[in-house]
Amino acid sequence: IVTAAVPAAGGGTAGGGVFDDGQAVALTATASPGYHFVNWTEGGVQVSSTSSYNFTATADRTLVANFAPDGGNLRTLALNPSPLAGGTVSGAGAYADGSEVTVVATPNPGYLFKRWERGNSNVGSQKTHTFVLDRDTTLTARFVRAYEIATSSFPSAAGGTSGGGQFEDGDNVVVIASPGAGYVFANWTEDG
Repeated sequence: IVTAAVPAAGGGTAGGGVFDDGQAVALTATASPGYHFVNWTEGGVQVSSTSSYNFTATADRTLVANFAPDGGNLRTLALNPSPLAGGTVSGAGAYADGSEVTVVATPNPGYLFKRWERGNSNVGSQKTHTFVLDRDTTLTARFVRAYEIATSSFPSAAGGTSGGGQFEDGDNVVVIASPGAGYVFANWTEDG
């Protein structure tokens, strides 16, 4: 059970760690001076509005304790992976108006991160995206299916290959065989 405080200066968390399946977990969030506790979120979704959050361990979880400055306006940041199987996102929560926020998209195996979107607008092409949150915002992390193309030569001393890598579904791929001295290219094979 992993916990984090957002923003880090807003407070601290206690109670995370490694637990047996079915073991009771008691998390607490404590605000720093000048801040107050807002909520606990998981994947950008509120799971508790009280600073003490108790549950039974049944899976790995990453929980964020969100804090806001006393007297400050709060802005909500929601994150959605699309498709859901494409990957995970982190950084959602409640932040003080005008806060600099960093969100991270992590693709699952078989997927590539494509871009961050707000509505129909592309707002970032890097997996880690930092921006100023000045209004309630929902960002979508767009993932696409990807395939790994590996190339090799046989025998290995006969030459080299290039052009392999990870490619988006539907991409055109060009692989090149370069025979070494004393060899000629014969053919490409897959699974023999």
